[in-house]
Amino acid sequence: DGKRIIVAAREVRLGIGMWSLLHGELPRPDRIVLVAPHLEVARDAAGVFSIVGLEGSAQQVPTDWRRNLRDVLSQSAVIVMKDGSLKFMDARRSAPAEFARMDLKVENDADSHRVSGDMQLPAAFGRSLDFEFSADGDPGAPEQWDWQGRLRGKALVLPQWLAYWPAYAGHFASGGAD
Repeated sequence: DGKRIIVAAREVRLGIGMWSLLHGELPRPDRIVLVAPHLEVARDAAGVFSIVGLEGSAQQVPTDWRRNLRDVLSQSAVIVMKDGSLKFMDARRSAPAEFARMDLKVENDADSHRVSGDMQLPAAFGRSLDFEFSADGDPGAPEQWDWQGRLRGKALVLPQWLAYWPAYAGHFASGGAD
């Protein structure tokens, strides 16, 4: 609506795919780089997450999620985020948490999907986290994908992380992990 800021970034770079131009189609971005983007996420007392600025914009009618997933994942594109930050406000916590120096790369092809990144964590969550995730297969059949993932964290505060997993919430009073 031009009145709400959802994501703010210092710089946005777009790469245009030559393939569409060569075939007489409208150019489509195939690489998007966001430099120093900032996003705010909130969690209400009921545990519902929302992106600040998009409250109340959830779709109210059923959708064909398989078709939407296939449409999105069948496009070849790269999205890169450099030096981003995320402010996380949780109704159960007295102060917001700031995830900083976030780097993220999403590489997508018709049957190959890769996400990797790293970030500095707020002290309440630990020191740092980096991750890699990949899935290979038909975009419309995620139950048949070959999934691979890796997480690496330093000084993770386990009770804070497990508080978001309902089966373990409140079961751990202290503890850490690398």
